[in-house]
Amino acid sequence: MALDLYAGNEKDRIATHEEALFLIVIEHDENYPVLNWLWSEFYNGPRINPEKSNLLVHELLQLYRVVENDKEVKWLAPITVRLASFFSIAYRNNIEVIAESD
Repeated sequence: MALDLYAGNEKDRIATHEEALFLIVIEHDENYPVLNWLWSEFYNGPRINPEKSNLLVHELLQLYRVVENDKEVKWLAPITVRLASFFSIAYRNNIEVIAESD
């Protein structure tokens, strides 16, 4: 299932195949508490306040550094950057992100 993300006029989505990034997050849960929270709420339509969006930006950039150096999951690197950009826009514009799962 995918997760659609809305922040004002901005829209993004975590597609089904992109959920693979959460496998890394789960393995290293102490490094990604907010991404772990997002995964646990994935099917509940979470609302993400601007402060949590800011934390997600930092965790996604940290995750980027991990995946960009691993041949098996390097394909996730652009996804982490794309999502970090989306959450950064939400944070900078003080917009709550509304998420809806399929």
